[in-house]
Amino acid sequence: DKFCHSMYHQIIEFKCVPFLDRTSNINKLDTYPVKTIMASDPKTVRTSESVKEIIRLLMETNHNCYPVVSIVDNATFRGTILRKQLSALMWWTHWQESRTFIPEIHGDKPNDNFHGQARHVDYETLQRVKRYMHWEHLPSVPPELNPELLRCVIDLNPYVDSAALFTREVCSLSRRSEER
Repeated sequence: DKFCHSMYHQIIEFKCVPFLDRTSNINKLDTYPVKTIMASDPKTVRTSESVKEIIRLLMETNHNCYPVVSIVDNATFRGTILRKQLSALMWWTHWQESRTFIPEIHGDKPNDNFHGQARHVDYETLQRVKRYMHWEHLPSVPPELNPELLRCVIDLNPYVDSAALFTREVCSLSRRSEER
């Protein structure tokens, strides 16, 4: 029986009935609730945050996503922002401040927005920054920042995902990952 299928198995295969492995329908993530991996006291970002605070947050934590709260009352939930977005914003700010021209990001030649004139970086440019960071293996934070830049405040409202999802703490990890 170890080397060949039984007659019953051969008939099932002959009729082209799908044959499922015994463990294929058991997902190991079903045994873990979401609360086992979630932070109980998450670090938050305010809608307007200093570069220094964002750098500190990126250096001290390894969260993938941060809740964004209102700057007015520091409690009203506004949405979420990804670590990659914060990191890309820090690099963009650094390059704008240091007047570093990068053809993969800025195009073939500098335009009017190159020398610190751009108020917000658009989605396409931010995506190019993320790709450049990935392929050049850049750290999540620029190594040397101007002390004046650290005091600057960035308005994160244009980059906040306000369609954040709510998950009950008892929901299984596999079910939560399927919803994403």
